[in-house]
Amino acid sequence: MPAGVTAGMRPEVLLTFDIDWSPDWMIDEVSAMLVEGRVKSTWFVTHASPAIDRLRKRDDLFELGIHPNCLPGSSHGSNEREVMQYVKAIVPEAVSMRSHNLYQTSAFLFMAARDFGMRLESNAFLPGAPGIVTSDLRSDDIAIRRAPIFWADDLAMRDPQNTWREATTFSYAPGLKVFDFHPLHVVANANDYSRYESMKRQRSIPDWTLDFVKPYRSQGHGSAAVLKNLIAMLSGQPTLFMKELLDAEPVAAHGEISQASRQTGEVR
Repeated sequence: MPAGVTAGMRPEVLLTFDIDWSPDWMIDEVSAMLVEGRVKSTWFVTHASPAIDRLRKRDDLFELGIHPNCLPGSSHGSNEREVMQYVKAIVPEAVSMRSHNLYQTSAFLFMAARDFGMRLESNAFLPGAPGIVTSDLRSDDIAIRRAPIFWADDLAMRDPQNTWREATTFSYAPGLKVFDFHPLHVVANANDYSRYESMKRQRSIPDWTLDFVKPYRSQGHGSAAVLKNLIAMLSGQPTLFMKELLDAEPVAAHGEISQASRQTGEVR
């Protein structure tokens, strides 16, 4: 039984990946780790490719969501609606989303739910927070479930408290724990954001090759080390896709005060 889960509770550790235009060899390398451990995961897609099609064929282990880029200059489109049309055409079956750079407004989320069938989003980031729960954001007859991120590899690289070694230990804390990885950081076992930025200045991410990445691979703690530890912990245990969080009632509906909120005084 996964950490933090007791009899009658659902697994609370979920693995997710923001594809971020990673080339196919990265997607294949990282997905192979999950296949070997037989651990479910959700992948937020930025582009079409043969590797994405390979993930789609293993729907027992991989859920495909969308990763819309609404930032200025986006290759997905010039406005929010164009962006959503673009990524939903790549993954028409998607019901889960996380925006690039965690972009969100209430109007955008309601449009995604109303016009594009999004039922769950994961854009809020609550690093290492105990007692995280899902909640529903509602407006009239529109609702979208919110599943906050617990830990993210790209943001850990910029965290002065250095959460790499503690990341797996955090998974034993109570509450929902959504881990956010990026294939491009996993293949480099990245732990230094300035090194990543240097790599981007040299080559566009889709053009990164294994030979290009190898000299930059970190030893010891890093994105891959955290992922491997989590896969080892979850292997043989029941795991979840993000969309499976829709199967149960949210712990806190929009505007309700959850048990965790009563302890902190926070209204969700």
